[in-house]
Amino acid sequence: MKAINLFVFIIFCFISSSCRSQSSNMTEVGLKKCINESVNNNTKEIFGKNHFDFYDFMLEIENIMIANKMLGNRSREGYLDLFENINKINNDDYKWEYQEFVRLMDDKGFGYNHFVIQDAIFNQCPYKVSVDDKSGEGKFIYAQGTILNKLMKQGYDNRKLLRKLIHSMDERNFDKIVYRAPVIFLVMINLNWKYNPAYEKLEENKKDRK
Repeated sequence: MKAINLFVFIIFCFISSSCRSQSSNMTEVGLKKCINESVNNNTKEIFGKNHFDFYDFMLEIENIMIANKMLGNRSREGYLDLFENINKINNDDYKWEYQEFVRLMDDKGFGYNHFVIQDAIFNQCPYKVSVDDKSGEGKFIYAQGTILNKLMKQGYDNRKLLRKLIHSMDERNFDKIVYRAPVIFLVMINLNWKYNPAYEKLEENKKDRK
C-alpha cells in the first residue's frame, strides 16, 4: 500500500511539474507573440516594411557585438561590463557597430525612438502576459517589466536601474532570448544616445543654456 501511495505521489508531482512548465512556456510564447505583433503592426503601418522576428533581430545584433568583441559573452556580467563601457566618457570604440545597427534598423523600419514600439516591448506586453501568471515565468517577466517601466520614465541610461534589471534575472533566465532581448535593445538605445548627432546637438544646447 505504501509503495502504491508513493507511486501515486510521484506521478502527481510529475504532472504538476509538467503543467507548471507548460504554463511558463506559454507565458514566454505569449510575450514573444505580443511583442512581435506590436512591433510589426507599427513598422508595417509607418514604413510599409515586411514582417520580421524581433527576437531573431536582437540575436543578430548580439552576434555582431560578440564578433566585434564589443560584448565579451552573453552572460549578465558581459552586459553589465558593456553598459559600463558605453557610459565611459570619450569612448568612441562602438561607433562602427552603432552605424551598422542603424543601417539594419532602417532596413526593417524599426526605429529607436518610436514610443509605441518601446511601450510594447518595455511595458504593455510584459504586463499583459504576466498579470495572470505570478507563480511561474510570469513573475520574472512581471519583475523585468516593472524595472523596464521605470527606465522608460527615469531614462534608459540610468545605470542603477540597468544593473537592477540585469540582476533581477538569474543566469538560467538570462540565457533565454525572451528575457535578454529587451537588454539588447537597451544597449542599442544607449548607443543611439551616445552617437546620434541629434542628441549631441541637444546636449550642446543644454550646456549653452547653463
